[in-house]
Amino acid sequence: MPEHTEPNIKLPKRLPVFPLRDTVVYPAVPAQLSSTRQETIQLVTQALETQSPIALITLRRATNTPTAEDFHHTGTAATIQRMWHLPDGSIRFLVQSQCRVAITNITETSDTIHICPKIIPSRVKKSQHQQALVSGVSAQFQQILSLTPHLPDELQIAILNINTPDHLSDFIAFHLNIGLSEKQDLLDEYDPTVRLQRLAQVMSQELEMLELGVRVRSQVQSE
Repeated sequence: MPEHTEPNIKLPKRLPVFPLRDTVVYPAVPAQLSSTRQETIQLVTQALETQSPIALITLRRATNTPTAEDFHHTGTAATIQRMWHLPDGSIRFLVQSQCRVAITNITETSDTIHICPKIIPSRVKKSQHQQALVSGVSAQFQQILSLTPHLPDELQIAILNINTPDHLSDFIAFHLNIGLSEKQDLLDEYDPTVRLQRLAQVMSQELEMLELGVRVRSQVQSE
């Protein structure tokens, strides 16, 4: 049976929500986000000034006026690391998520949505099967990186230094070129072993396509 380990994290009873429209953010994986709306710019600015966490939750549909029904049920609690003001009045900011949170008791005001976060504990299930899965999935992702030149070299270095199922599955899910709904499904899945198994299947198909592309280009160049 898997052991549940509560992360050593304390969150406020309520967190302001920053809505995500075209991405999903995972625990322990830095992400750069942006905003053009005054309400969310104010939210981020205040969170940075007070060093307070916020909730990052992906929307089910793109909207500038989200309501409680527009959000998925799982997100992350994150802190703002840095923020940059741009000439057009928008901002970019770097976040570091601490943990998964289940969304409960959403409340709406005129300019901000808040949630009561429930921390989702990591599931630790040490076994030879899981360790083999970690090694295999890591190798698959390294192979994808070697066949995808436009991806930054830093990913190759980073993946070599990740050996825990939780972090590895979230890191790959964030950087892998898959659809938004698939990314959200992986965030919704709390068991890292299941996440790794899903990623192994997805990357197997991706590698087949990449290797086919390499063979086609090689044939074209040889003609």
